[in-house]
Amino acid sequence: MQRLIEKIISLLKSKPPSFFQFKRIYGRTTGYFKGDHIELDFRKDLVQSIIHECLHVINPDWSETAVMKLERAIIKEITNLQVATILQILSRKIKFTEINQSYLKRE
Repeated sequence: MQRLIEKIISLLKSKPPSFFQFKRIYGRTTGYFKGDHIELDFRKDLVQSIIHECLHVINPDWSETAVMKLERAIIKEITNLQVATILQILSRKIKFTEINQSYLKRE
């Protein structure tokens, strides 16, 4: 399980900032992997959502049931430091994306 967590962290580091986007998502869904980016609802649990969507990125062929099972297993084993690392990477990339989108809207 620790290898999979490290793979998620590596994936987060390797993707460009625009790969991660905040969107208001209505209903029970907390995020979407759209092929070229991940959309996350900031009003919901970001850690579980990013882990879940990264699992879809790592293996798009896994069923939703398999992804949910792995997500739950990861949440049980992930350390506080790993959670902090995931949130730090994600927050930097989202902030960069939001700043650039705001700048482009002003032009």
